[in-house]
Amino acid sequence: MMLTTIFHLLFLNFTLLATPSGGIEQLLTFQFMGEKSINKGDCDATGCIRLEADKLLIRGNHSGNRYIEIYVGAPAGIGEFKISSENRIELCRGRGYENKVFESVSYTCYGCNAAYPAGSITITRFDGPGGYVEGSFKTMLAEKGVWKEQVPLEGTFKVYRER
Repeated sequence: MMLTTIFHLLFLNFTLLATPSGGIEQLLTFQFMGEKSINKGDCDATGCIRLEADKLLIRGNHSGNRYIEIYVGAPAGIGEFKISSENRIELCRGRGYENKVFESVSYTCYGCNAAYPAGSITITRFDGPGGYVEGSFKTMLAEKGVWKEQVPLEGTFKVYRER
């Protein structure tokens, strides 16, 4: 049985690899605020990784309500997608951290316009169904709804495309 995986990426130093049934390799690892996470996409010990194509969504779920998501809003393909309202990253640190969510958008005050940091999501491989989507990302994240300093995030991903 094929494992559909959506991987949520949203912190520092990501890498995706996992081997569900059939020898599919996926992996997502990241380090954020001094904490390292590894997601092998096994939907058991380390969490699930999922990918939806067209408009790209990679989501990685981990135990303790932790997740990371990478969105590319334009029709996805090989290329560099600047961080914007359409191309963004979101990360939840989980129950151990009061479920704090970080995102690649910031506000300087309540009611102020959104500001998007420098950075991008780069897709270097975009196979059809049965292949892989690979790439990297680099940006800054800010705690959602809080006007604090932004924290750097960068990483890579390799995700199996089922459909």
